[in-house]
Amino acid sequence: MKKNFDRIVLVLTLLLGGAGCAFCLMIYGRTAQDTWGRIIWSGLFFSLPFVTSLLGSYLAEALQSRRFTVLRKRGRIFTMILAAASGFLAGAGGQALYMISAFEKNPAMDVVLLLDGSGSMEDEKEGCDKAARALLDQMDENSRAQVVSFAATVLGNTDLLPMDEAGKDTITDFIRSIDVIGGTEFGQPLTFALNSLRENKEEQRAQAVILLSDGEGPLPDSLKEEYIKEGLLLYTIRIDTGTKPTADTEKLIDMAKSTGGFDTLIPVDKSGQANTQELISAFGEAFTATREIGMGEQMIVFGNMNGSVIFRFLIRTLVFALYAVLVGAIYYRSLQPEQILGNLTAGLLLSVLVTLFGQIGLETPVLSAVLFCVLIFCAYTTYDEEATPYV
Repeated sequence: MKKNFDRIVLVLTLLLGGAGCAFCLMIYGRTAQDTWGRIIWSGLFFSLPFVTSLLGSYLAEALQSRRFTVLRKRGRIFTMILAAASGFLAGAGGQALYMISAFEKNPAMDVVLLLDGSGSMEDEKEGCDKAARALLDQMDENSRAQVVSFAATVLGNTDLLPMDEAGKDTITDFIRSIDVIGGTEFGQPLTFALNSLRENKEEQRAQAVILLSDGEGPLPDSLKEEYIKEGLLLYTIRIDTGTKPTADTEKLIDMAKSTGGFDTLIPVDKSGQANTQELISAFGEAFTATREIGMGEQMIVFGNMNGSVIFRFLIRTLVFALYAVLVGAIYYRSLQPEQILGNLTAGLLLSVLVTLFGQIGLETPVLSAVLFCVLIFCAYTTYDEEATPYV
């Protein structure tokens, strides 16, 4: 009977804990779209599956006709709410700390500037040249820049050059030589920039892509995830044509925001030309934001780490271990030394696995949810009157 009871507890806590994780994953795309959304979602991820896994243990006890009694049998609802609240605070607070740790000033950066060379940009060429040069003037020789012109395809490009005087002059000459021709397509230039930065990636360098265009074009669905995976920030600067954004334009805007960048719409005057100062300002804002590592992919419960890997690993480990012990101690009111050690070990192991999978490119929210469900939410001991159960 005792063995049978343990099986039922395990199965039901796994199933209901998994259901809580599945719900969190289902709402991730709609919830974690900005800083506060990611913080709130992380709090839910640290609390909701815990509650549902406890409900699984209650259901298992009921199915056993109370022949075995879970020791934590009084004040369950109150302590469950209190423990869930502490889990939410641990998750939300840990996510906030994790993201803040990503905001490190980076004096060295790599920027790829994608300039629309389609026919519709003819009247904007002079203003774009001045804005691009103003951007280059803000960069020091520790940073590197590359310019790519595009229309229906990639028209030409410079190398990724250090921003000394020679590099700035080379890029300035290239920008002035860009001929405008044809239509607009975003997939090829964005892929080109991705591959260029990936091939030239160096530690402690922020990487970003700044795209300037007045048009719209097709965009592969996979590009957004690839940019997020590589930790690339995308900033889009769009010259207002007075038309309603299409599905392709909305996809481009969403990609910029999802990577941790942003979209800027530049108004035009009565003659249909963009104000040069507005363009310079837009480039400047993107440049300033690029100097800080973006938070688009910086989720504490999954994902790779850019920048200070060791520091953020320590934050992740601290939050996971603290959560494992805190929630268990609050709900069960006391934990035996071996139970504390078990929960600390589960938190550490979870942190190692999540980080390892993230760094080798295998990170997914689903994988992290499975690890959480097994290693923390559904860790358990024998449920009887002589052993204190724990999370």
